[in-house]
Amino acid sequence: MGRKRKKAGDAMDDVGIAAFWPPPWFTTYSDFTTLVMTFFIILSCMLVLKIDVSNISGQKKLGDAESLQDPSIKITVEMKKMIDDYRLLEQQQTREMATLTKMEEAGKNIQQYIQEVHLEAFVRVETAKWKVKVVPLLPFLFTPGRAAIRPTAQDFLDRLAKVFASNPGQIRIAGHTDSLPIYSAEYRSNWELSAARATAIMRYLVEVHDLDPQRFVAVGCGPYHPVADNGTPEGRKQNRRVEIEITQAPAPAEAAGEGAAGAGAVVFE
Repeated sequence: MGRKRKKAGDAMDDVGIAAFWPPPWFTTYSDFTTLVMTFFIILSCMLVLKIDVSNISGQKKLGDAESLQDPSIKITVEMKKMIDDYRLLEQQQTREMATLTKMEEAGKNIQQYIQEVHLEAFVRVETAKWKVKVVPLLPFLFTPGRAAIRPTAQDFLDRLAKVFASNPGQIRIAGHTDSLPIYSAEYRSNWELSAARATAIMRYLVEVHDLDPQRFVAVGCGPYHPVADNGTPEGRKQNRRVEIEITQAPAPAEAAGEGAAGAGAVVFE
């Protein structure tokens, strides 16, 4: 009698509120407040226990473990070796990243010059992880059957020399020919001709630009490493080439194991 009945509309409002509560943002807000509370609890515990915050915030590296003020921490031989290995690995990674960056810059520098002087039809540039390969086709560098560098190609080699001077890597120059026999009193076979062309480029870079001869290896490959079909004129044109590669300087152990391919060597492959 004295009780008041709820209207149908009021009942629907209660159902609607329950269906949409909590709102979508409420979960994110709850997570945020929980994280903030956890952070301050951890910070309070660290202050009570007098824990050095710099050890956790990254201001002190693993290599500084020897200078920790807590005398209860003893640095064992194994721990010191682990720290030294970590330092060496960090230094090696830094050197490798610097080498990769320099190789990429060298490739971009050469490619930009080729585009500036419109040599795209005569020179190809390939950039890999540890090396840059420059492949000029022979009509651009040499006359047929000869190993004398064309005067028009010297500007290109001069630009290459500047790149090589600023990148202290090993340089490998490989001469290639097509499979057509050569008839020359100067060269008995395509092998000798390809080696003479590789050597001519090596001598130009070393003697004209005073580059270190210990960085160079000249290789005569003859017709035995084709990249196209020697049965067609277009294929033979692609096979008549010189490949000039600059790679990162090898580690001392690798350099000692090279053996015959030493400084300024001429090799037949």
